[in-house]
Amino acid sequence: MVHGKKGFERIVWACKNVLNHSLTWLFYDLRAADGSVGPYLFQPPSSYCAQCSASGPISKHYPLQRTVQPECLRMSRVAVPQFPTTLKEDDVLETTELLEWLGLVMIDSPRVRIDDNIDPYLSRYALPGFDSPGEEDSTAVARELVRLRWHGFIPPKFITQLFVLLKKAAGEEWFVMNVGGFKGEVYTILKTGIQTSTWECC
Repeated sequence: MVHGKKGFERIVWACKNVLNHSLTWLFYDLRAADGSVGPYLFQPPSSYCAQCSASGPISKHYPLQRTVQPECLRMSRVAVPQFPTTLKEDDVLETTELLEWLGLVMIDSPRVRIDDNIDPYLSRYALPGFDSPGEEDSTAVARELVRLRWHGFIPPKFITQLFVLLKKAAGEEWFVMNVGGFKGEVYTILKTGIQTSTWECC
């Protein structure tokens, strides 16, 4: 960088007008102390966390360490409807009802409990009936569901590996993945039996 050049002058201007006060920087280290790549499907042992705190290119600046760990929530007696065998791209009602139910499950809403008896004056939500669109599903069964959630910098490789792992573990059962980006884009993947459906919301 040579004094007088545009690049140099831009740095000088930034130091005088922008970088003239304390800032907090967020870094993500893709390489763990053991050579693997996080995040992790389990909680790292304390020995790993101690090893991480002493390594990395910014360790000399005494950074505040945050390890991306999964949050596990077990939900009991969730009313699961009979999923449609096929989803038509032009069937907006069916898709909307399905995504609404998935969204309620993801936030652990009491409206999706099999024994929910809220006053209809407060909420008129009913489980979607995919065999009879617009009507409540009378064939819903109570299931035990598990929600795993990671919050932080998540590399695409980790999401791909997680999807493959879930697909193998689920077998003929169903699962759903929901991924949100920094710019507000959201991607939802639903796998039921041999069918996989995806939605993108930007």
